[in-house]
Amino acid sequence: MKRRITYLRDARQPFPADALVVTPDRVAVQLPTAVREHRISLTWEELFLEWRAVLEQSPHLALRWVSSEAYAGVAPFTAQASPGLHVYVTGRAAPAQAACKWFAADLRCAAPQKSFIAMPSSSSGPPQAKANVSAPFQYYQLLPSIRHFVARLQELVCEDDDTWCHGETATFARASYIDLDYRASSRSLVVTAFWPAAPTSSSDAGPLHSLDAPPDRGRARDTLEVGVLENSGRAVERGEVELAGFLTVVGEDHQPASTRFSFPSRHHAASGGEAAPRASYSVRFLGATGLHPTLRISLRPGAVAPSASCTLHAHLTLPSFLFADRHQLSDARFLASRKIARVRALYGETNLEDPDWVVQRWGSVLALDLMPPTAAPPPPTPPVHTDADDDDDDAAAEHLAWAVDVPLHLRYLAPTSAGAGASSSEADGPRGTRAVQVPWPVVFWACSSSSSSPDDDDAAIDLTTNPFDRVHLGYDHLFPHASTRFYHWEPRRSWPSPSPNATSSPLVEALHVPVLELARDRARYIEWGTVGVVCLGFGWVCAALWWAAAAGTRSRARRRPAMGFVATEQEEKKKKKEKEL
Repeated sequence: MKRRITYLRDARQPFPADALVVTPDRVAVQLPTAVREHRISLTWEELFLEWRAVLEQSPHLALRWVSSEAYAGVAPFTAQASPGLHVYVTGRAAPAQAACKWFAADLRCAAPQKSFIAMPSSSSGPPQAKANVSAPFQYYQLLPSIRHFVARLQELVCEDDDTWCHGETATFARASYIDLDYRASSRSLVVTAFWPAAPTSSSDAGPLHSLDAPPDRGRARDTLEVGVLENSGRAVERGEVELAGFLTVVGEDHQPASTRFSFPSRHHAASGGEAAPRASYSVRFLGATGLHPTLRISLRPGAVAPSASCTLHAHLTLPSFLFADRHQLSDARFLASRKIARVRALYGETNLEDPDWVVQRWGSVLALDLMPPTAAPPPPTPPVHTDADDDDDDAAAEHLAWAVDVPLHLRYLAPTSAGAGASSSEADGPRGTRAVQVPWPVVFWACSSSSSSPDDDDAAIDLTTNPFDRVHLGYDHLFPHASTRFYHWEPRRSWPSPSPNATSSPLVEALHVPVLELARDRARYIEWGTVGVVCLGFGWVCAALWWAAAAGTRSRARRRPAMGFVATEQEEKKKKKEKEL
């Protein structure tokens, strides 16, 4: 097993002598404000039997869990994804449902052909994904906590009396994101966790982290590499990140070795221009939503595109109860009025008529190309103030923001049996409604080379050389160029306050959906009223048919004597002529 722990400190802060202490069998790190990444690489022989049974049938499996708590990423840890559990698997026969159970036992996660949605291969194809055997499949579930995964990991890894192991694995519950990647070609599993601030294990009294050398288990010795780095900001090439600091292998090195290296990065932080160092955005639903809510994405003004080849995008992950109407979004004028350039991709459960209890798959994905602020059709969107407790500064900031309105639609939810209209696991809401949660979208610039020539510098860059690279985030497969770079906007609850409270709120929006309450007496009235209306309608149809049939009979009866009289008169005239002749 190979472990790599990276501490990324702020270069503007002093580096005390006791911040990194290396001994023959231990490394002590004291950096309370540093971000931390922990990467574990496991070979096939080192995997647990429970995990082998799942992975041996999966050509490729990627799991991404993202916390709903906002965090400000720093280069090279700037990649963003919607909060929740994302599962990407290749092949219909892969037992992905067992992998879902690693994170929660009650997930609605079955086989890929039942619960997953097929993903399009690139943006050049049609919005609908082609569901073939080799196509990747995606699953999503909003999952606020991964304590189930941490508890299961402790059962598999830690001995009962190993307090250090329990304390170290417990820090995974406070991570901002956790990635699991497996490829059958390498037969190895890579687990990556990230914390915006270095966590303190339960056995530590302060921010001092003591990392012991891995024990000798009778086979090739495990390795633990520790790096204390800082972003020097001296990268020469555009889109590169340069890190400098110290590296040490615990148990092998007796003193840290200085290092400096640079690499091209796939993910960057979008600049906010002169107004702010980071481009940021906020999200909320407008007004009284009903069954047709409008999601407003407010982009903080001042941000500029990194280059002329960059386009602005929003990637929405929509649970099964929420969907977008592809027919509504096919009108170019309608999209322009919402500051949307075009729909890049819309796939998943998009049937307009199905209620939520009929939908089997988890939901759908909507990827939008947004109009950048420089292409603004006047006038700017006026502010819509609906919450009485909103601050005046936030309302004024939204008025100045570049607002993108995304029309969405809610499905009919299953009736509730509780008198309050919502179960105990759901947020409190008005009576007769059910509270649901929608994850925030991801907003970013996508910058790709306009040329496919190998002579083009951007097209020839290999982004996989980044030791901290992240892929399979739900939107990167929509861009066909392998050298596409993403400049992420920072999700932020309020402007212009830079306080920690502004970035610590959950990145989810609550909706109160009207539902039928079966426990109340009016449900019986609706049932009997429906039966009565159907019976009255059936009776009216039968009466109309009987009346029409009766009217036809009377009409034929009146016509028969007249026709007989005319025929008799004609015969008499014919006989009279014959006699005259």
